[in-house]
Amino acid sequence: RRAVSRTAARTVVAQSPPRGILGQTIQEEPVDHNAFLHEVIRRGGLSQRSEAERLTQAVLTTLGERLVSRERDRLAAQLPAELKPFLVLQPPGMDYPLTRFYDAVAQRADMDRHAVVERTRAVMAVLQQAVSLGEIQDVIASLPAEYAELFGSEPVEPLSPVS
Repeated sequence: RRAVSRTAARTVVAQSPPRGILGQTIQEEPVDHNAFLHEVIRRGGLSQRSEAERLTQAVLTTLGERLVSRERDRLAAQLPAELKPFLVLQPPGMDYPLTRFYDAVAQRADMDRHAVVERTRAVMAVLQQAVSLGEIQDVIASLPAEYAELFGSEPVEPLSPVS
């Protein structure tokens, strides 16, 4: 397992779209749950709020089981109260490749695997907007390098899970 360095994490985040789409700055209270879901609908090309809720829950649950408990607790602290429980549904610290991450999201969200890849990235883009830059950097640094594509980086493997 090769984690992304802090420098690489900063680079990935620095290449991300500017913060503020959700109208929130780093020092404010957690973003509103409805605003979070609205942005997932917009970025993910979804038509219904229920799809956005199901997808967001699946992504956060899968991310929560992939992170170590300390990191997921720090991330959860910056999320709306309605989303926090999904990060802690499963035991933390699971170690598996990105392809399995996408498979787990697809199964939990009951969505097509190929659609889930882009939609997962949409949820992660909204997550980057909703929490502090430092927290996103810590999350990226705690994951293997291939996970950087969730945060807007180019896929590490030549055959992206999208194909």
